[in-house]
Amino acid sequence: MPAPGSSYWNCLSTPLAPPSPMPSRIAQLRLANFRGASQPLTVAFDQQKTIILIFGENGTGKSTLVDAIDAVANQSLGSIAGRGTGQAHQYLRAVSAAGQPEVELITKAGHGWRATLKGRNLLVQAVGSHGKIQSPVHVLRRSKLLKLLEDAPADRYAAMKHFLDVAAVEDSEAALRASHTALDNDCKQKEDDRRRYEGLLHAEWQRHKLATETATTALEWARGRLQENMTILREQAEHLGAIRQLLSTLAINASHTLACGKARQKAENADKQAKAQLADLVTATHSTELVALLHDTLSYLQQPSVQLATCPVCTQLTDETQLRASLAERLQGLQATVILVNAARTAALALQTASSQLQQASRILTDQLDLLATLLATSTPAALAGYAPAWAAYQAAAATEPALKTRTAYLLAAQLQTGLSALEAESQALTAQVELFDSLQNHLANLESIARKLAETEVVRARLKQALAIVTEQRKLFTQRVLDSITAEVNRLYAAIHPAENIGLDRLEMDPNRRASLTQRVNFVGHAADVPPQAYFSEAHLDTLGFCMWLALAKLSGAQEAVLVLDDVFTSVDFEHFNRITDLLDVEAHCFKQIIIATHSRRWYDRYQRRRDNVHLLRLERWSLAQGIQVFSEKTFVAELEASLAQIPLNRRDVATQAGVLLEELLHTIAARYRCFLPFYEVPKFNLSELLRGTASVLKVAKVTRLKADLAALPPPSPTDQAAWETIAIRPLFEAVNRQSTEPRNAGAHYSTLGLELADEEIENFATAALALAKALTCPTCLEVPHKVVDGSYLGCSCRTLKMQLVPVQRPS
Repeated sequence: MPAPGSSYWNCLSTPLAPPSPMPSRIAQLRLANFRGASQPLTVAFDQQKTIILIFGENGTGKSTLVDAIDAVANQSLGSIAGRGTGQAHQYLRAVSAAGQPEVELITKAGHGWRATLKGRNLLVQAVGSHGKIQSPVHVLRRSKLLKLLEDAPADRYAAMKHFLDVAAVEDSEAALRASHTALDNDCKQKEDDRRRYEGLLHAEWQRHKLATETATTALEWARGRLQENMTILREQAEHLGAIRQLLSTLAINASHTLACGKARQKAENADKQAKAQLADLVTATHSTELVALLHDTLSYLQQPSVQLATCPVCTQLTDETQLRASLAERLQGLQATVILVNAARTAALALQTASSQLQQASRILTDQLDLLATLLATSTPAALAGYAPAWAAYQAAAATEPALKTRTAYLLAAQLQTGLSALEAESQALTAQVELFDSLQNHLANLESIARKLAETEVVRARLKQALAIVTEQRKLFTQRVLDSITAEVNRLYAAIHPAENIGLDRLEMDPNRRASLTQRVNFVGHAADVPPQAYFSEAHLDTLGFCMWLALAKLSGAQEAVLVLDDVFTSVDFEHFNRITDLLDVEAHCFKQIIIATHSRRWYDRYQRRRDNVHLLRLERWSLAQGIQVFSEKTFVAELEASLAQIPLNRRDVATQAGVLLEELLHTIAARYRCFLPFYEVPKFNLSELLRGTASVLKVAKVTRLKADLAALPPPSPTDQAAWETIAIRPLFEAVNRQSTEPRNAGAHYSTLGLELADEEIENFATAALALAKALTCPTCLEVPHKVVDGSYLGCSCRTLKMQLVPVQRPS
């Protein structure tokens, strides 16, 4: 939506002087092999004129020129699209043309774009490095005149979506909605978690509540339980846990000690047996000692680092190899003794190892019993209170008979194992109380945390919901304001064409039940109804309503940058409404860069030809395949007469005819404005003399106040600057025409012997007087005869500011 103060709103309300020509007006159009352009064609548009009128009878090429503009500006196939022609692109090429169709559009600034056919689509490329066309070009054809009215609501919204561009707001709204949905889901998840923890708490209550407890809810019960001091209970549970762990380890070590005792006893028996076998040998002492000596000597000699020349025992010289062989031989002879000696050695070593292991296991066992005694001295569990005699026996044996300490330690450990089950039950009961306390504490902490987070989330969710409602409401209000402004502008334009008829567009609004759907309501003689205008409006009223909607949207989208192109739009309106439409276009022309009108209406052509305003007239002559489209630039009546007067030699017939036509048209306008008295004819056919007599009472007292001709250019002077204005009395100019008008008219279109006798000077004087009167009664800016009553004091022209003033307002009585 344009911001307040933008050029769009200025076009709707604030009076502004007509803007200077913009450099992006279409200056030239070149066609080759395109549609009706069977021959290369260049059409130049006057850049000083806001309105371009292309007049031509049927079949002269008007639609081809409009399609050419549409092709470059909008990459559109133009009027042939959607006519049931199938593949419309293949009909862009001119009949019998060999080359590709091509259109080039050039602006006043020299920027150009070329449209060519590529496959089934048009390809538009810049001729240079200036990029895409900046000014929007809106093309309206008769076939599309009622499109906005007849479209489905969704299609109507699509046509206006550009003007309701709230994509950024919708993105923000979607983000808010997504955040709100996420918070909704988060709240639901937290509610589920809260219910889950409440369920766990209730289950604990049902499982552990005591008959003596009076709590009526699980939460009340849990909070009461958490008031208990758990420090002592935790210490007791940890103490019992340590004792239980130590007893479990003690059982393992007691079994290990027992196994080590059995292993030592076995090793001791084996050692005794080996020694007994050695004692049974004859000369056992000698042979065993000898075997030992020989065995040790041989082992010494077999070491790699030993190299001797003498015997290591007797120190006599000997051969080392022979000595080894001799020792091995002697040992072989004492083999039985060797076996027994080795067995005795092995048994002794095994006994030594078993004794060491038993000693270590006994030490570990007694150490653990001492540690257990220390724990029990702090606090003795009920399960172990009956083992005091066993402890006393162990402690007495340890003090008086150390040799029996291991045995009494094992016996004590074995007795303590019988109380392990009761100890475990006692420990588990304490642990269960601690775990229940921790579980309740955890459940309550989770519930409190969830409740706190849920409350915080609820606050944020409520604020998000409020923000979403505000954004949604503001978007709808903004959209409706845009639609209301469009409606108001449509009705303003429509009222200019149908004044005091009490019909028009009542409301445009978004359908609240559908996305991207735009509904319309019309007003018919004061009755607003949610029905299509086709139900009540005549064809002419529908045409003009569709045109006003299109024009309002074009103004909204262009903001004084748009180019309008009308292709034979109006065929159903009568003369009076046609004049109002042309008046409306003249008034609204300053809101656009350029208006191009293609028409076969001679009324439109004649209207613009009679005036010297900002209109460039182009006339199309008869088309032929050999010559193609023929375009000629036309002049207004005033311009034609000025050009004819400047010719040498003077063409008296043309001058007389043109001056007569100009004067009759001017006096017709004055007579209609002031309702002058004229003869009544069944078909109006006033001659010049009748028009002069009928308007004399007005023109003899008329005065014009306007800007001086040399100050009409921009920037405009201040309305309060008296030096910038001039006042012209019309009476002298009227009387000059009246004196010269008796016979010169006869020298033009009418054959008359009197006309033949007139001198060229008389004809020239008549034309000059007619030209002076026409210029005096015409605004030098908009070049219209003042016709609108302003403040009840004068007739004003169509200029938005600095209007030319004509008095009197009414015909003198």
